[in-house]
Amino acid sequence: MKSKPLFYLALSALIVRALYFFQELASPFFLRPLLDQHYYDLCARQLAGGGGDLIDGFRPLLYPLFLSGFYRIAPDSGILLSVMAQMALGVGITVLVAALSMRIFSNRTAGILAGLFFCLSAPPLYFEGQLLITTLFSFLLLVLSYVVCLAMNTKPIAKSAALWLAAGILLGLSAQARPNALPLILFFPMLGIFRWLQLRTHSRPPTTRLLSLLPLLALPGLLLIQILFGMINAQYSGKFSLMTQAGGINFYLGNSKNADGMIPRQDRYVVYEGEYRDPIQVMAEEGYREATGETGTLSQEKVSNHWKTKTIEEIKADPARWIGLMAKKTWLMFWNHEVPNNRSFEFAATEDSTLLKWLPVRWWLLLSLFPWGIAALIKQRQHEQILWIGSFLVLLSGTIILFFVNSRFRIPLWPGMAIVAGGGALYFWESIKEKSIPLTPVLFSIILLPLSLINWFNIPADPIEHDLSMRSSAYYDRGQYEQALADINRCLERVDNNPGYYFRQANILLAMEQNGAAIQSYLKAIKLNNTDPIFHNNLGIAFENSGQFEHAETAYNKALSLRPNHTAARTNLMLLYIRTDNLGKAKIILRQLLSENGRNPTLLCAHAIIAYKETGNPQALKSAQELNSTLAKDLLH
Repeated sequence: MKSKPLFYLALSALIVRALYFFQELASPFFLRPLLDQHYYDLCARQLAGGGGDLIDGFRPLLYPLFLSGFYRIAPDSGILLSVMAQMALGVGITVLVAALSMRIFSNRTAGILAGLFFCLSAPPLYFEGQLLITTLFSFLLLVLSYVVCLAMNTKPIAKSAALWLAAGILLGLSAQARPNALPLILFFPMLGIFRWLQLRTHSRPPTTRLLSLLPLLALPGLLLIQILFGMINAQYSGKFSLMTQAGGINFYLGNSKNADGMIPRQDRYVVYEGEYRDPIQVMAEEGYREATGETGTLSQEKVSNHWKTKTIEEIKADPARWIGLMAKKTWLMFWNHEVPNNRSFEFAATEDSTLLKWLPVRWWLLLSLFPWGIAALIKQRQHEQILWIGSFLVLLSGTIILFFVNSRFRIPLWPGMAIVAGGGALYFWESIKEKSIPLTPVLFSIILLPLSLINWFNIPADPIEHDLSMRSSAYYDRGQYEQALADINRCLERVDNNPGYYFRQANILLAMEQNGAAIQSYLKAIKLNNTDPIFHNNLGIAFENSGQFEHAETAYNKALSLRPNHTAARTNLMLLYIRTDNLGKAKIILRQLLSENGRNPTLLCAHAIIAYKETGNPQALKSAQELNSTLAKDLLH
């Protein structure tokens, strides 16, 4: 009978996810990885054998490894398979939430309610459709919770020891998904101490008291996984590292004098075209180089330590500011609003997937039922369960607060909150029926509701321009230039000092062959940021397309003065020289480019066209046309 409600909950979760999936099909964001999603997509392709050099010890590898399995199965459908797998994990989380609540509260109804609370929660569902680590991390933490629950209630020594070891392994995997799971290791010695002290009050043999230390077996389990991933990191990045090194810069972004506690705002804009790199990593490395003067290959550990030191110095310089920031971030953990990071949940719910808007369970509901769930556990004398739930929520929340609070970092708390809320809802209803309502959970609920529902720090509405910009990029990638231009224009109506927005507008206009308008947009971007070679390179393309060859040459040379090895600018300048019959200069650049990439079809085509122009050899022309007929025609006219 216990499996029947779990089956229906799984079916309900599957239906909800199918509805969400079909709504997402119409969204321009569907299967279009942006920002962090773009990193994970490229990293997974690299791990699946696609080449590249993204892996260098900055981000954890577990999630890219998870994705790479699907990319190996079907390279062209890897993202689709990954999203479907994450939605399957969402169904599994729903079932595990219900099963764990049933076990903790020893009540089937509590489990059904907990499963429904998670099934009908929109924010976790939203992230299942994104190429982000959130869903896998949530699933691992929930499996860890289930194993901890089993271990706490298992008497045979061998089985209990195996479960505690497994708990450590699961914690290690969770930490390799997102390092802020590591502080959960503190629970295991706390539980050992709690059991030891309890046994000391009774007459038990010393060997029995030693059994209270079995939870410490989680420590070697954790260490085993850390060492394993240290070897994996060494395999891909060339350096043995137990943990990745993004912590320093993230600590700075979450606690610097410019931090708002929510969005990891960078000190500078980073715009890419062609080869991708993590923008936060780029900022971290550039800032480190400027501060130290170090050149060459950087140690990610040194870069991370630099930003940690810088953050601590800023905190010491103005501790009152930092304490206020911590108060704000602590409150943000209670706030009902989903703080945006990559994209805004509210924007998606309003404009892309209306199902997200109508699913009824919100953070305030889980918070208000939480005290009732804890009260029910106290009534049942489930002290060890309270210790685990409290440790889980406090330690994980503490790491989020220490860095920055936004929706995707808070999502892993939803399953645990739903578990407690299931038992809390049942206890609340039973209290009403019995007309015996306990005062303590009522008071805590009354305190938590205003914290969640009132905007105590007067935070303004989510800035729509960021989401419009992202949607513009998505439309651009799909070739829907009119829609892309409309969105980026709406962006610039709201924010007119972001060079990246003007750059995006210019790229769209360039694709629409509106070269004059594109030139004006590139110039606006350059006025705001004159040091990005990509801006000048693309300006050169627009000048060249409009027949202004001298201006194009100047723009390409400016890009190369900023970054002498800029491949796109060198290639474009070389092709311009061929078009304008300046073959001597073209050959100098081409010779260098071919020495770096002698099999590039574009370069080989250019080489053949130069030979044809110099000798009139028809075989050279034929070779160029076979390599790239469109380029060959363009270079001859």
